[in-house]
Amino acid sequence: MKKRGADSVVRSGVDLKLDRRSPLPLYVQVRSRLLAMIMAWPDEREQFPTEAALTEIFGVSRVTVRGALAELAESGYLQRQRGAGTRVRAHKVEEKLSLGRNLAKKWISGDPMKISVVSFGTVEAPASVAAALKLAAGAPVLAIKRLRAMKVAPISVDWRYVPPEFAKGVTRTDARTGIFAALARNAGLVRADMEVEGCAANADESELLQIPEGTAMLSHSFAVYDKTDRPVVFGRSVARADLTRYAVKMDLTPETVG
Repeated sequence: MKKRGADSVVRSGVDLKLDRRSPLPLYVQVRSRLLAMIMAWPDEREQFPTEAALTEIFGVSRVTVRGALAELAESGYLQRQRGAGTRVRAHKVEEKLSLGRNLAKKWISGDPMKISVVSFGTVEAPASVAAALKLAAGAPVLAIKRLRAMKVAPISVDWRYVPPEFAKGVTRTDARTGIFAALARNAGLVRADMEVEGCAANADESELLQIPEGTAMLSHSFAVYDKTDRPVVFGRSVARADLTRYAVKMDLTPETVG
């Protein structure tokens, strides 16, 4: 690959190798790596690699590369013009770290965010969840698992756990759009603790997000409490680190400054 822009992407750490032993189809892997290249592209004025160059880089058919590029162009990440080549039009998807009610609006992206519920039901709380909710290990909790995806790629997996006394009236529709409005009807929500850290995708996350196991991820977890300091919900989300960033808005007061 001769183009300086593509060389810069390689130097920045984007892994362009395909895993021929992975159950993920090569087409999905190519599209995922192209999207990672786009997000790390150093200069939007510099042309993106040609179909021929990408075919050589990935060792796949030109049809596979052309289809992936067409999807990314249709979704607004690339601009393709005959005679002028292909240029990048993307930036990382940004999530506002808040407990707002409208889940989709928490993401800033030109690509609409699709949210689907993977599972919804009562389970025995895992030890870490039980500890966060101040419950006995194995106590029943409402467990929600969601997948968030852009048109061209899944981007984030969410888990939410709610004790039964607070879960009354929470529906599968609430699980998809955001559960805090329903929880506020059952309890007075007064504060939240949140943590952000890096992690690597495990087997379950890699399958849902269509990425290799061990891919770098961003994770945030939180617990929300009522006025008696009882945990009402514990949640955790993991998102692809190459495609996302977190944004936090802080209100400054005399107590928090100085």
